[in-house]
Amino acid sequence: MIISFSQGRLIVTAQEVQCRIVKSNLVMAASVDDLTIYRQGRVIVADAGTVRWSVSLDDDEQLQQVLAETGLDAL
Repeated sequence: MIISFSQGRLIVTAQEVQCRIVKSNLVMAASVDDLTIYRQGRVIVADAGTVRWSVSLDDDEQLQQVLAETGLDAL
């Protein structure tokens, strides 16, 4: 599933989330096992040891799409 948001696009599967930031031509990816999703602020946090990144989504609909595709629960 591809989700467009103000900073770029998320490519979401049941195993992985890729975040493509358009303005800086940056691609960040993380396994679903390394993700934490926070309902407040609509934030996806990837923490895979030494690699960490986070991104805020624009609205609750985008958050619900990510949760549905990954099968994760938001905190």
